Amino acid sequence: MPDSTNADRIDATAAALSAYRSRAHPDTRPGDDTGLGQAVLLRDLLVDLMHHAEAMATDFGLLVESADRTHRRQTHRDLPDQTDEAAQVAGTGSEVIDLLTNDITDAVRGLTTSIARTGLTDIQSACRLLDGLTQAARDLAHAFPQISSYLQREHAAGKLADIHHDPKQAIDLATLYLKVAEGVTGSLAGSLTRTRQAITGMHPAPDQPHHQPRPSELARQDFPASAPDLTTPPALQQEPASPSNPHTSRRNIPPT
Repeated sequence: MPDSTNADRIDATAAALSAYRSRAHPDTRPGDDTGLGQAVLLRDLLVDLMHHAEAMATDFGLLVESADRTHRRQTHRDLPDQTDEAAQVAGTGSEVIDLLTNDITDAVRGLTTSIARTGLTDIQSACRLLDGLTQAARDLAHAFPQISSYLQREHAAGKLADIHHDPKQAIDLATLYLKVAEGVTGSLAGSLTRTRQAITGMHPAPDQPHHQPRPSELARQDFPASAPDLTTPPALQQEPASPSNPHTSRRNIPPT
């Protein structure tokens, strides 16, 4: 938790957010500054800051890294605090998870739509896509045990009820299916990894050399330089001699 010396920064930020809400979201109620409304407001402000940094030719990612180091130094923390107290101080843990869940859904939908619309254009894009999907599958597998632990913990504390009046059976089934999902996701990550390994050495094949006709050659084919001679009769074609009859057929020889 930030110490009291940073209280002035928090107050200044709250005033800045209030002014930003009035400009960016004039239809938002003045008291709607908690919960999901606050999380959405912070996200929108960050997006606008990214646009501003892009317009000023500034690397926003480097700014975020620098800000994170400065924040840790000001709060005397070497690593992010993962305690329950820190989560309570944040006050928007569930709302942030909701936002990230929506971002995942939008990202996957946008990815599949883009691939279906434009397709993959090179082997490097396919490899990067496989790498990203593999890492996403591995990270996703870590979420299922956390959901299972949450359900079991809340059930043990008597905080969950079931419409069928059998919450234990519901929790047991959910835990079982989450375990299956964890295994399936791990298998997916393994399959994607092996796919990536199979195409590691692939690269675009060099273009085969072929003759490209010049414009002048194409013009001569369409418009020959000399007119054909129509006064000379065409030569009569004779059938080729066959091994059984070495003599030329007389069908194409005109009578004398």
